[in-house]
Parts: sequence; C-alpha cells; structure tokens
Amino acid sequence: MMLIGIMAVFILSTAVNAAQFDGVTVIRVIDGDSIIAMTSDNQRLSVRLAGIDAPELRQPYGQQSRDNLLRLLSGHELQLECPKLDRFQRHVCEVKIGGNDAGLAQLIAGLAWWYRQYQREQSIDSRIRYEAAEAEARAARRGLWAEEAMEPGQWRRSQKSIQTAVD
Repeated sequence: MMLIGIMAVFILSTAVNAAQFDGVTVIRVIDGDSIIAMTSDNQRLSVRLAGIDAPELRQPYGQQSRDNLLRLLSGHELQLECPKLDRFQRHVCEVKIGGNDAGLAQLIAGLAWWYRQYQREQSIDSRIRYEAAEAEARAARRGLWAEEAMEPGQWRRSQKSIQTAVD
C-alpha cells in the first residue's frame, strides 16, 4: 500500500513539473548543455539539455561545446519538452530546433557525453539515437573524443583536489 502511495506522489510530481514550450528564444548559452531562454509570453527559463553532459567552460572542449550550442540555437525559435526540474530548479528539456534535437547534435559533434545516468528518463528511441551518436563520434575521434577526455563530474572533483592541495 505504501509503495502505491509513493508511486502516486512520484507520478503526480513529475506531471506537475512537466511542461512544453513553443516559440522559445535563447537569451544566453551558459555552456554546452545549459541555456537561459525566454518563452513567447516572456517567461524566463533556466534550461538544462536532457540526456547530455557537456564539458565545463574551463575544461578542454568546454568553450567549443558552448560555441557549437550557441551556433545551433541562435536566431531560431525553439520547442522545449521539459519533463522535470533538476535540483537547481532548472527545467530539464529536450530542446528542438525545427524538429532537430540540440542535445543529439552536441553528441554528433563530439562535444558532449550521453548522460547514461538519466537514460531511464529518455524514450527508448532517444536512448538508441544518443548512444549511437556518442559511439560514432568516439569512433571518429570527433571533438572531445580526439584525445583522452574527462567527464565533467570527474573533472570538477579533480579541480577540487587540486584546490585543496594548494590551500
């Protein structure tokens, strides 16, 4: 009985946070997987692209990843499908430009990792496309796959270790 109650709360909280926005414009590209956007009714949104993890700006390929996302999104109206909010209250969204998936484009360019930790939140079709795009970019040694790339979480931990050693 308790399990049913927990599942109901989860489903309701997911439904409450789910949102779809059309006619969205980009105000700012923060990095290769985060943007600030404006809806057609002037609502400002902090958005995290679903399904990918891009390098931090100070990390190798961080600036290239940001610049590529900026190039993809600038001057276009976007469609956002946002099933949830993350712990920072950002909308986690599939970001589309004329039906094309910006997260997938980042993977194809070799400028992001497929965020396997959250694959259960993706459709089966998206999982297959994202996994294949990352594998193809890796095999072609495109973007961050041209060298030994370090995932952002690991890179942040290494930076904290360096800072702690300096202090």
